[in-house]
Amino acid sequence: MARLPYTSGELRTNGYYGYGCYEASFKPIPVPGVGNHVVGPTQRVQLNFWANDDSYTSRNEILPEPGFDPTQAHHRYGFKWTAAGIEWFIDGQRVHSVSDSALNPTPKATESLLEPPQESQPPSGDAATLSVHEISVTLDSRATRVIARVGVADGLGRPVSGAAVSGRWSGAISAGDTARTTDAAGVATSYSSRSREPGLVQLCVANISHVSLAYVAGRNVESCDAIAKQRARIPGTSPARAGPRRRRRRAVAHRWHGRRGIPRRRHGAAVHSRVASSYPHRVRPAARQPWPETPPRWHDRPMIIDAWAQHPTARHLAHPMFDSLRRWTRGDTGLGAAPGGSGEWPVSVTLASMDEGGISRSLLSAWEGPHGSLIANDEVAAFVREAPERLVGVGSVDLSRPRDAVREVRRCVRELGFKAIRILPWLWELPPTHARYYPVFNECCELGVPFCTQVGHTGPLMPSEVGRPIPYIDQVAIDFPDLVIVCGHIGYPWTEEMIAVATKHPNVYIDTSAYTIKRYPPQLVAYLRAHGAAKVLFGTNWPMIAPRKALEGLDELGLPDPTRAAFLGGNALRVFGL
Repeated sequence: MARLPYTSGELRTNGYYGYGCYEASFKPIPVPGVGNHVVGPTQRVQLNFWANDDSYTSRNEILPEPGFDPTQAHHRYGFKWTAAGIEWFIDGQRVHSVSDSALNPTPKATESLLEPPQESQPPSGDAATLSVHEISVTLDSRATRVIARVGVADGLGRPVSGAAVSGRWSGAISAGDTARTTDAAGVATSYSSRSREPGLVQLCVANISHVSLAYVAGRNVESCDAIAKQRARIPGTSPARAGPRRRRRRAVAHRWHGRRGIPRRRHGAAVHSRVASSYPHRVRPAARQPWPETPPRWHDRPMIIDAWAQHPTARHLAHPMFDSLRRWTRGDTGLGAAPGGSGEWPVSVTLASMDEGGISRSLLSAWEGPHGSLIANDEVAAFVREAPERLVGVGSVDLSRPRDAVREVRRCVRELGFKAIRILPWLWELPPTHARYYPVFNECCELGVPFCTQVGHTGPLMPSEVGRPIPYIDQVAIDFPDLVIVCGHIGYPWTEEMIAVATKHPNVYIDTSAYTIKRYPPQLVAYLRAHGAAKVLFGTNWPMIAPRKALEGLDELGLPDPTRAAFLGGNALRVFGL
């Protein structure tokens, strides 16, 4: 996690992190020629921040006395960073805090995500060499495995892709990935083996090889990083009373669904139980929450959540790729001119359509493609602000710039409050298994938000192959078992493939957007009535299909009341954590 200049025992966020809580355990070691943030004869700890990354003109420094000698043992140092200010902690006890003000501004997440300015310090070094620029280690969501990220840069500080990084695991876990290749952002990600035993886990870089650059170990910013892990246990249980807790949750689910309601687990699909699910949220995740004892309601009527909708911009409405959809729907679609001939739709148009169809909440999606934004994330955030009780934001990112894409995912979730990220493979003409998606998948896992995508053939005149559930969604779910994937548009004509993948992987779901109920494939209806009752979400793809039209024929599906409630709103409520 350290960045130049290197310091013995340092925890900082510049360059890569946003608001949140950070903590590390370390023991500063006095080394000649290396800065030490434990200073003075009384062994004070230095706390400081800058209002704009590493701009030293706005430096703030505090030197509290911790009451012990920090160089004699490991202690936990951390801080909580919010828009309102910063709090510092030592061994879990708050030692200092500052509040944001006009006279003394604290850093903002949008500033921290920028690289430190380089204009005043022209790059220097040997472009023919490479070294370790940074190492960070984190625990996965279950605290059973360590994830290590090694950043590799050349002598000018530029990220190096295609470098083979070899490493050694030691400590409480001594096995795992020993060789990984850096991606387009210059980062090699390695995973240790899983273990529930506590202790310190360390990864050290042994060697780096590249076809044209020479590895200079002496220039490494750091060669090792470690993290302390606690004994892991099954989420939602206590060691002493795991059995009774599980039995009580089964009883709750049984009461809500009834004696002939939704089965708890069939054909390998884990549902309902917090113990069985592997949803990745750091806090109590929606997908692990027990089912409510009564179906969800919205203002005294059953809750209906539209899992995929758009509030279109003029750019989106006018795009020629939607001409084929207009032909299919014979003009019975919202993909036309804005009401009244104006350039943009008011949000009231979408809300009126929701009211007509009885929709409680809609997840509004941004559209980012290789030629720019058809609906930008900030535009979606503005729509949501007009009706925050009815509208929920879903972000999108530019795959052509992987590092910027990761930063934008963080901004969408942490600052804009979005509940998911959506990328359309056909729009990029890249299958979900392409390397450009994987940094986004990883960040969705870290932030605990679902990744939404499209499966099946495409309505616009674009290739459909990238929408096949097998092999693409199946492979992504294997590579990222903690990633929640919501697959929109049913998957037709590969519906059976989509059902097989959703059944195989506990974190893969289907939404019915772009289809009216009367056009649901028989296989999907059978799946919804049986073991897929917890895996299918209602969606419209508004403005292509109005909610009222999408729901016509609902009674003809013959769904039991619990299944109907889960399909219309309960599943989305749980999956998106609404």
